[in-house]
Amino acid sequence: MRRTRLLLPLLLLPSGCLLLNPKAMDVYSPCHATASGNWRAHVSRISITMQKAPLHHTYLFVEGEVTAPEGDQVSLERGPVLQLSGPVQQILVRTDGPGTGALATHPVQGRFKPLKRYGSISLRCGDGIIGTIRDVPRVEGQ
Repeated sequence: MRRTRLLLPLLLLPSGCLLLNPKAMDVYSPCHATASGNWRAHVSRISITMQKAPLHHTYLFVEGEVTAPEGDQVSLERGPVLQLSGPVQQILVRTDGPGTGALATHPVQGRFKPLKRYGSISLRCGDGIIGTIRDVPRVEGQ
């Protein structure tokens, strides 16, 4: 009985840490976007050299336009990858703000860690898909 009292708090510690992290499960968020378009994506290797020795990194670049209220901040965030016939990378479109006011077109862009290959890219806002990019070319970097 005494051992159980000593072990119970230790067993609750790890589960409490997992339950108190709501950001890890924050895939869906409110979406104030009314339209989107001009979505493009490519994978490119770019130089990040600050000294003489060359150093390159490969990134997935995604850009497009989102129509949302003027006061909202619109951004892109890397989401989960679905394994269908080819890997489908989800990019989450976040609209943070009051969601009120006149509509404006917000240009958005993001740079993310790339996959080895892509079946497509799905752009998700809230619980819906607002765009799909089927062709993700690999471009020679700078």
